[in-house]
Amino acid sequence: MSQLLYVKYNTLRKPEYQVETKIVLKDTEKDGSEKMVLKLPSCDKAKTHILTIRENFDKLKGYYKSIKVIPSSSFRDGLAFVFLKGKSVTDGIDFVGDDIDIIVEKVHKLLDKVLDVKEEYLCDFEITDEFREYFPECDPSGGSAVSLCNLDSILSNFIITNMGWVCLDYEWVLDFPVPINFLKYRILVYLYNDVAAELSPRIEITEFLAKFGLVGDNLDIYERMDNIFQDKVHGENRRYSYLSRYEKKIQNVSDVISNLKRNEDYNKKIIEEKDTHIANIIAAHDIREQDLKDEIEELNKITYYQESAISQKDEYIAGLEQHSQALEAKIAHIRRCFTNPAYGIYSAFRYGPGAIKRSFIRRKEAREEARRIAEKEARDNAREKELAAQTGKDYQAWIEKVESTYDYNALFDYTPLISVVMPVYNMPDKYLIPAIESVRNQSYANWELILVDDASDMESVQKTLKKYSRKGTNIKVIYREENGRISACTNTGIEAATGEYIAFMDCDDTLAPFALYEVVKELNRDIYLDFIYSDEDKIDDDGTKRHSAFFKPDWSPDTLMSYMYTSHLGVYRTSLVKELDGLRSEYDGCQDYDLTLRVAEKTDKIAHIPKILYHWREREGSTALNPEAKDYVKEATLKCKQAALERRGLTADVEWIDDIFQYRINYRPLDNPLVSIIIPSKDNPEILKQCLDSLVKKTNYRNYEVIVVDNGSNEENRATYQELLNTVKKEEINTKYLYAPRDFNFSFMCNIGAKSSSGEYLLFLNDDIEIIEPEWLERMLGQAELTHVGAVGAKLLYPDTTLIQHDGVISVESGPVHYLAKQDDSASYYFNRNRLDFDVSAVTAACLLVKKTRFERINGFDESLAVAYNDIDLCYRLTEQKLFNVIRNDAVLYHHESISRGDDTMDDAKFERLMSEQDKLYDSHPKFKKKDPFYSQNLSQVASDFSYNLDYDANYKAEALDKIPEYEVDETIRFGVDNVVHDWCLYMEGWAIRFGQEDNQYLDPEILLEPVVETKKDNFETEVENQDSVLEVEVDHSRKAYILTTRHVERKDVVETFPNDEHIEYAGFKTRLPRKAVPSGSYRVRIVCNNHISRLKPEEAVIITI
Repeated sequence: MSQLLYVKYNTLRKPEYQVETKIVLKDTEKDGSEKMVLKLPSCDKAKTHILTIRENFDKLKGYYKSIKVIPSSSFRDGLAFVFLKGKSVTDGIDFVGDDIDIIVEKVHKLLDKVLDVKEEYLCDFEITDEFREYFPECDPSGGSAVSLCNLDSILSNFIITNMGWVCLDYEWVLDFPVPINFLKYRILVYLYNDVAAELSPRIEITEFLAKFGLVGDNLDIYERMDNIFQDKVHGENRRYSYLSRYEKKIQNVSDVISNLKRNEDYNKKIIEEKDTHIANIIAAHDIREQDLKDEIEELNKITYYQESAISQKDEYIAGLEQHSQALEAKIAHIRRCFTNPAYGIYSAFRYGPGAIKRSFIRRKEAREEARRIAEKEARDNAREKELAAQTGKDYQAWIEKVESTYDYNALFDYTPLISVVMPVYNMPDKYLIPAIESVRNQSYANWELILVDDASDMESVQKTLKKYSRKGTNIKVIYREENGRISACTNTGIEAATGEYIAFMDCDDTLAPFALYEVVKELNRDIYLDFIYSDEDKIDDDGTKRHSAFFKPDWSPDTLMSYMYTSHLGVYRTSLVKELDGLRSEYDGCQDYDLTLRVAEKTDKIAHIPKILYHWREREGSTALNPEAKDYVKEATLKCKQAALERRGLTADVEWIDDIFQYRINYRPLDNPLVSIIIPSKDNPEILKQCLDSLVKKTNYRNYEVIVVDNGSNEENRATYQELLNTVKKEEINTKYLYAPRDFNFSFMCNIGAKSSSGEYLLFLNDDIEIIEPEWLERMLGQAELTHVGAVGAKLLYPDTTLIQHDGVISVESGPVHYLAKQDDSASYYFNRNRLDFDVSAVTAACLLVKKTRFERINGFDESLAVAYNDIDLCYRLTEQKLFNVIRNDAVLYHHESISRGDDTMDDAKFERLMSEQDKLYDSHPKFKKKDPFYSQNLSQVASDFSYNLDYDANYKAEALDKIPEYEVDETIRFGVDNVVHDWCLYMEGWAIRFGQEDNQYLDPEILLEPVVETKKDNFETEVENQDSVLEVEVDHSRKAYILTTRHVERKDVVETFPNDEHIEYAGFKTRLPRKAVPSGSYRVRIVCNNHISRLKPEEAVIITI
């Protein structure tokens, strides 16, 4: 329901330019009341002008330096604009009280603002063919001009809002050079007219114009140009009323008669407008009448279904009557027993108390057994769900916890029409109807649904589409005459779309009810967005179970080149999609991927909504179930990526990775640039030798130099370093040795290495890196050459293992941490996160490649970060330069981590320094604190394993024990401790089961730490040891023991190790406590489960050092 607040008719214009402007108060069920400004064509001829206005926005949205242009959205045949609250730009001028010079000074400032356009639109004025055609016989003198001219740049068409200046009107835009002084002339003449009552007694119009440098013959030319413009809009000899005050006074009777005639014509026009308005009301009444008829038809259907339900109940009653008859028969049987003794004796033998009692007992026992089984299943299922929730693997728990907090009560200033385009082909109602209903149930109301049938031969499709075509004017159904496949079918929908944005949707998937609401919410944050994508999940075939949530990063161009990560829901600016000619049939199978790659080449106005807005259905033959279900997808994806590389002028190999059904882009370095490999090192000759030997022997790319930066090795090691570099020189590789004695400062060492470098690219490499694959450097270099890339990192593994040490860095609750730390790289994690190449917020400087000019642009490493986080800070500053840092998962190296310097977290002083440097990092880059644009907030913020963010880790406890309770020893408990980290917190993980028992799902293990007399360690690293000599370790009674609570962790490896044990899927445990919750020292680990404690055998004892 809408209430008309204001209407204006431009009937003095030519028919093709006649536009009605309305302000309406629109009531929406979800959002309450909101004002909208509508521009509607007064007749069919004016529809083209409406389209021109819409195109003008695209021309002007990047025109002004500091003025926003109000966007529009489609509304029926016209346009809808946000009703903005603001003040007039002339509010600060007192045209009565201010001196004329003060007025002129203030108007000058307004002119400077309005005429302050971007440099690319400024030029010298020259008369072009377009100008001569539009303004015949007008020859203004040269001077400054604009190549794009908004003739509506009069001051009354601008307001000042809380967003700054906004241009409200842009009906008339000329895309050829026009003198700036002509624009200035129009602005001043219209301003003078607006305040003529105040200004005309004080200053003549010509004198007023002269104060702005508008004098001489050009004034007559500008007046003639404006008259020509008015003739084009209103017809010859019909001046727009704004200029009527400057026409000469009427001198004779014929002029008077002519003026009266003009007024008569004007009044007739007003009457015609009123008649048109009445006709429109009648037409609206007819439409409403048809709607009511449709509603009656729907009610008739409901009545039919209700009658069917009554019929079913009648059948149920009939069944009850049959049951009643059976009961009556039993009663008759009993009466016969009483009246016929022989029959009674026979019945007593067959159906007597003994038989009945035995039967009753058997039935009772069966019911009791069924009840016990049902209760156990329910209890086990509840426990399994609880365990899954604790591990962060239970998506349903995440849905219940997070989505229940969403609200949809915001009132929007900008409410664009969104066109949902849904191609349809032979889709059963089981899938099609939920898809359509999910659009109809949107909490945001301003949408249209375009259903395009691609010549389906399934009878139910046309029947269903026909039914929905009568559901409302915002549902359009188009029937194609021949099957064109997905792209051609979708393009038909794109052509019919009238919304400012298009949302693409498959006809077997569903939208979250708040999907379009969230899209419009994002658009109200930034009205210039061209592409928006959201998170998504999958639903099973019957649509009852949601799973496989994909929580995506913010805009990541390199991730997009790896695979189509934006996928669903994708919402695109309609004008941009049409400019790109929509989808392309030669890429059917990945047509949306091809479109998104082309869109990304046209705009950087891209946003990500970190909410699940789209449910992708798994059904037989769908790529949601298995990407190999459509073999042609592979071929289309290859063509799509090759086409993108060709458009971008890039040279690369497109490599197929068979086990993950994806292609990798391997960019080839151009022109063989020199790479300067900078290695900070001190007193580690053996480690450095391993690094240099592997570099020289196993690196294919040969155009590099080696620079070793030494901050103070002893004389013997200095000599050894020089010998090592001489060996490298023999391989025709240039080397430099920089000796700079001082306290360790990684940033300083890297910076002086960079200053002495000759290479176009800088590779910072730790001396404890070992090269294991020959193509690592050229793969990183090809990526680093891309113009949008900042730093490039490699995947680092622990030596001689497949365990990941570094695969990019994310910022979570504890600070920067490595992706997938200590996970096995032989598996594939979270949408191939360790297999393809991804944008990340940071990479470690243990192996970091960056173009030298980009490194110098941000002044290199921050030397106030001497030890930690200097590489993270460098990457953050590159990101702030709108560059993207990338991890190449096909560049794999070994990292003998911290061999050269030790572990910062084991020493309290080092730990305090570490935390101090972290504080400095986040003071410099607050937007990265506990938030990472490339790692979703919906994923765990206390681990980097891509589990769901359920905040279950907040309840860990550590209790100090003066005396260990007398637990009962349980010989069946088996356990292991896999990992102990003493960093910003105390973190432990392991596993525990009751061997051979059936109740493992009910174990809630606690960790008992018994203090023991410390033994000397070789270094300060945390250690986990299985010791045969445990009996020689004595309990230290002078220190307290500690009992630690845990949370369950899914452990598939434990299931594989103990295949005969049941319910051990969640046998893993972990605990996370403040760093000082347990004092430093050595402890013996035992496991307590439900007041039972693990046995103490020498060969099973576990000693840890904290």
